[in-house]
Amino acid sequence: MNKLKATGKIVKNTLNPKWDEVLEVNPDFSEVPTLIQVSCWDKDPLSSEFMGVVKIDPKSLFESDGTPKIAGQGCAAWYPLKKRRGSDKVGGEICMQVGFHVTHDEQLKVLRNYYQALSGLMSDSSLSTDESEWHGGGLLYIDIVSASDLPWYSNSIGTTFDMDPFVVASLGEITFKTSTIRHNRNPKWNERIVFRLSPELHSYSLKLSIYDYDKFSNNDYVGTTSVPITNILSAYSAGEGGKLMSLPLKLDPTTPKDRFLSKLLIRANYVPYDQARLDFWSALASCYDANEKWKHEQNRDHNHAR
Repeated sequence: MNKLKATGKIVKNTLNPKWDEVLEVNPDFSEVPTLIQVSCWDKDPLSSEFMGVVKIDPKSLFESDGTPKIAGQGCAAWYPLKKRRGSDKVGGEICMQVGFHVTHDEQLKVLRNYYQALSGLMSDSSLSTDESEWHGGGLLYIDIVSASDLPWYSNSIGTTFDMDPFVVASLGEITFKTSTIRHNRNPKWNERIVFRLSPELHSYSLKLSIYDYDKFSNNDYVGTTSVPITNILSAYSAGEGGKLMSLPLKLDPTTPKDRFLSKLLIRANYVPYDQARLDFWSALASCYDANEKWKHEQNRDHNHAR
């Protein structure tokens, strides 16, 4: 719910899980939450696979007269899982009930005020749920440049020491993975990752983890670092976006800390959607102008040849 998150338990080895649990979040109603979503994931050792999301209109948590719906009262409903983006493969539905836990009258008063603020916000906005994600958001460009002084790990059969690193970058529910650099404790990736940064992600941190690839067993965890999104936005506001950032890695506890000074070098830059659109059309216009110039020169050369 906006910046708040609660995670349910993992139900293993089933396509028809039953949780029978209650997830609670405690929002600050001085800010009007406009996003409630429930996402479903398939847990894997390395990363989790997205299975679908349910987006809930906050006004649906109230009766038509503004009375809040109370958790535990009424019937649960089935919600179909939907795509997060066009390439997602999703299916199935979730049965759940969403409501408020109210213990005294003062909370009812706060919730009614929230409903009035929410109604005013929705009536003044012509944005749909999907469109509102673009309003006030932007693109976060992360260049995974290189790493240095990574520790060496023994291979799967314990005969030699080596390092085949790759980086896993996560922001909220989105995870990307770089290519694997073989046999290198000072790898250079120079790969770019792009995140869609909606306003509710501004309070999150970008998590960057390095793993050692192993063909015959589980990949070995090497270390992790993170960058608060607010730091990247502050750098953008100060005109310092896109600068290199050298991030110390918090290594696996079993790694001797005094032997390695491992670091990850990245470049982070934020581009608001309005600027991204302007850059796109400017680049397209430049390509068009270059093409027209080339055609003009071709016609001129042809006429001279005649």
